[in-house]
Amino acid sequence: MQKTYRIGKYSFEYRERVTSGEAFPYIPHFHDSYEIFYFLEGEGDYVVEGKKYPLAPGDVIITNPRELHSPDICSDIYRRITIAIHPLYLSGFITKDYNPFNGLASRPLAEQNRIPAELVQSQGIAQEIRALGEHYCDNKPSRDAMLKAHLLILLEAINGIVGVSKISFAHERIQEIVHYVNNNLTEKISLSDIAEEFYMNKHYLSHTFHDRMGMTLTDYITSKRIQLSLGLISQQCTLLEVALSAGFADYASFYRAFIKIVGISPQSYRKNLEKTRGGG
Repeated sequence: MQKTYRIGKYSFEYRERVTSGEAFPYIPHFHDSYEIFYFLEGEGDYVVEGKKYPLAPGDVIITNPRELHSPDICSDIYRRITIAIHPLYLSGFITKDYNPFNGLASRPLAEQNRIPAELVQSQGIAQEIRALGEHYCDNKPSRDAMLKAHLLILLEAINGIVGVSKISFAHERIQEIVHYVNNNLTEKISLSDIAEEFYMNKHYLSHTFHDRMGMTLTDYITSKRIQLSLGLISQQCTLLEVALSAGFADYASFYRAFIKIVGISPQSYRKNLEKTRGGG
């Protein structure tokens, strides 16, 4: 069964992939890393928290660990490069005055995710992505240093684009509901509660949300609560406290949801996290 949460094996990963001759039923998912998606060939859209971005070859999509996303491809061929960067990979460059992830991290949810192809070329983003691919595949002693150098240049270019962009987006009703859910994850919220809040028929709301987001409203709430719990697990609190702080009614419901979405138990996830940190 395909998981809706993906845990990267590496703190940095570069992948160029071509898929052809099949349907692309991608399930909305999120990562523990920032992602830069470089679209090379095909037709379709990219959906972030229910917002659809039409794709053109050469476009870049940026997402952070808070954003549920998936490609929606309608062509026979689909070629792309994906770059996943765990925050710990560049943690040594983060200071009180500078954060290389600022453009990816500080945007409002599902805003300014798409960088059009003309900016990707003119601002040197395509050049840096290709340089990362070259260094990712070599075995030189300088590999890690060169990867980090080109990543910092790439992220600074993205920061400049996101920082000056004046793009505004119309907030549709589903988008308003997405923001409402994310602002009230720790509260008791249900389909009926949200339908009442937004003066909508709950059956119409359920159908519309699923059609736009690719998952039920209940599954979305659960996924976002699990996402919230991943950050809480790293703190010095019990797993029961994590469950309650993330909006679950009890530990049993949290445990079942965690296993279903993440694929391992909360205890195992915490142990893996501690090993990763212990190993530097």
